[in-house]
Amino acid sequence: MCRVIAISSNKGGVGKTTTAVNLGIGLARNGKRVLLIDVDAQADLSKSLGIRNPSGLEYTLTEVLQSIADNEDIDPKAGIIRHDEGVDLMPGSINLVALDTTLSNYKNGDSVLWKYIEMLRDEYDYILIDSKPALVKLSVNVLAAADSVIIPVLAEYLPISNIEPTILSVRLVKRRLNHKLEVEGFVFTMFDKRTTLAKESVTAVKNAYADHVKIFDSIIPRANSLAKAPAFGESIYKFDPRGKGAEAYEALTLEVLANE
Repeated sequence: MCRVIAISSNKGGVGKTTTAVNLGIGLARNGKRVLLIDVDAQADLSKSLGIRNPSGLEYTLTEVLQSIADNEDIDPKAGIIRHDEGVDLMPGSINLVALDTTLSNYKNGDSVLWKYIEMLRDEYDYILIDSKPALVKLSVNVLAAADSVIIPVLAEYLPISNIEPTILSVRLVKRRLNHKLEVEGFVFTMFDKRTTLAKESVTAVKNAYADHVKIFDSIIPRANSLAKAPAFGESIYKFDPRGKGAEAYEALTLEVLANE
């Protein structure tokens, strides 16, 4: 049974794309068939996997979703790129900006990504979706298509105020479009164990949510290697396999696998 997990946050700069890359490749390293879908017009996920100019590709997620919206027949595997660390990628591009506006004119504009993913469920064990931090048409599509959501949480000042908009988005889409949607859990990112603020942020979130939302035990550290790896189109496992970042994402992967 394929699991579709959105890596989502209404706040930018929280390690969302880094988590999508390293969780996805971590799952592949554990023998899982994994597809990563880049639903952000900045295409950071695609760039992090070595696609330097996603807009120069002939076929990206934009073309796929536009064809589905127009009720055209498609080959669901068209445009999918194989990364040498064992995951497949459907790249995004800047053209997703225009598509987001276009989908508002379609009667079923909230469900085109769901239709695409349904064509691919039998091909993969996990489909991870990296979405932009805003409740626009495409981010609604992401939540409408997902089984669950992993929310990266930056260990910084006022973390709860940054979490709440994402939780509200999930609740809204769950009520309107996707009754099975659940929050799979929070994962703390860019954690600096040297600072009191980081520790207090973790405590505050646990006090507020631990009774009704899973908080992953794995905490992703602030590490230069995690920031540098995307420039080489590599995961942290290849770029710095002995580092704290690789250790943390490997632990997170095992926690996600334990939820099967």
